[in-house]
Amino acid sequence: MDPQNTYLRKLRTLGILNRPLVARILSQLDPSHFISPDHIDVYFVTPLHFGSSSEVSELTARIKGDKRFYSFILKRYLPPEQRHLMDPSQDPQDDEKHLREHDNLLLFQTANPHQPKLYHNDPSRRLLVLETKDGSYDTLLSEQFLSFCKASRNDEQRIRHQIHHDLDQIIETAIHLMETCAPRAHTKDFDYNGFSRTHLRNLGAAYDVCTRLTLAAIGKERGETRRKQRLVALLDTSRAMQWTRKYDRKEEAERLFDYVGLREALVHTDMRPENVLFETGDQQHHFSLCDLSDLRRGPSDLDIVSLLIDPRVTGMFSLEELREIHNRHYQTLQKMYAGQLSTKFTPAERFTLAAVHGLLDDMGAVFHHLKQTNPDASPTHAEDYHQHQIGKVVPLGNIPEYFARQYLTLFHVLHDDSKLLPNLYRGVSEFVPAKTRQALEERLHQEKPSALWQMLSHLWKRGTRWLSFVNNNHQQYLFTL
Repeated sequence: MDPQNTYLRKLRTLGILNRPLVARILSQLDPSHFISPDHIDVYFVTPLHFGSSSEVSELTARIKGDKRFYSFILKRYLPPEQRHLMDPSQDPQDDEKHLREHDNLLLFQTANPHQPKLYHNDPSRRLLVLETKDGSYDTLLSEQFLSFCKASRNDEQRIRHQIHHDLDQIIETAIHLMETCAPRAHTKDFDYNGFSRTHLRNLGAAYDVCTRLTLAAIGKERGETRRKQRLVALLDTSRAMQWTRKYDRKEEAERLFDYVGLREALVHTDMRPENVLFETGDQQHHFSLCDLSDLRRGPSDLDIVSLLIDPRVTGMFSLEELREIHNRHYQTLQKMYAGQLSTKFTPAERFTLAAVHGLLDDMGAVFHHLKQTNPDASPTHAEDYHQHQIGKVVPLGNIPEYFARQYLTLFHVLHDDSKLLPNLYRGVSEFVPAKTRQALEERLHQEKPSALWQMLSHLWKRGTRWLSFVNNNHQQYLFTL
């Protein structure tokens, strides 16, 4: 069975497309030129992205007598009964998302001509038809990262320079758009209780990763008795979750909540490479933003850090370089919002808190997605994914490598500012034996991330196998001790 055909059958937008609708869409290109359904020669749809509450596809059509093909982006918000929300803070009955996206697309297009044009809006079908660009930055970044992995030292620097320039362009574009559109943007309110539930889910995902890595270490223990003792300690929930309770009791969780709850500026809240579009100009790329349904007032630099913690970016730039990029653009924000930004956190603390929030949220969302039992959302086990399907969930389509990269970045961020969130740092480093923890901390600054990713990815795979064994045999282990 062709994986792409399987993927195409999941696209519910196909059920609402017909020749009359395609004709109405094509008529938007030139309102003075009426196109009837009989004028449509052929049309087809290519799935691009399945979100938790929407799906995105590309419509390609040709008019009879015209050799050209016309392309459009279709974004359809799913009705509540078809949604598979990855974020507990989201309201499954939220019918405002389509309206917020529509209003903000029009607003952003007036602020920046490179923003995608809105050609058609069908409220009854929750359907938006947009101008196509050359692609998403997600695709461009993946191509650049793969080239970087195979490049010579000179080519590595060239690729890094191009990506650094692109990141600066995206951040500057976003800062300008958010500042310009803030007075009239259609926003949603910050749900503190919803965020709290999501944060607990994210901590659970971090604990799950830690469990797998710890199991990998247990599997290497010499002696059955020692191995069983460590396994029992791991299965003791009261002991295993102790660091999360310490984290919650202390001021650490409150500190993170205080940062995320700031109301300094308009923010995108999901500034990932897949939500950035690009088109190639004469000298450089022009970037624009999409997925504008969840704009809110928040920390002014949250979107900057969200973009910088992508695993492909952290694979090409050191954490020190990423902090420098953040600090430089945060200075721009300080000048733009003179006297309006919170002074409760230093720029270094802001970067740490934003990165921890983003990394935990990424891991929590992916874990939640992989554990869904609905076959339309995802298979139960990551290993069952076809390569193209995994790529719709995580960059580069490799689950163990993704978690290894994001977990290592989380470890690194917390290590560099360990006094800010000390109990959380102890928790995410729990899988590392105390006698070797210092060696790992030293390697953070001495080696390329790829060597450490490979090590953690190997541990993840081994720990996953051990987790399956433990789930089937832990009662027997407990009984025989």
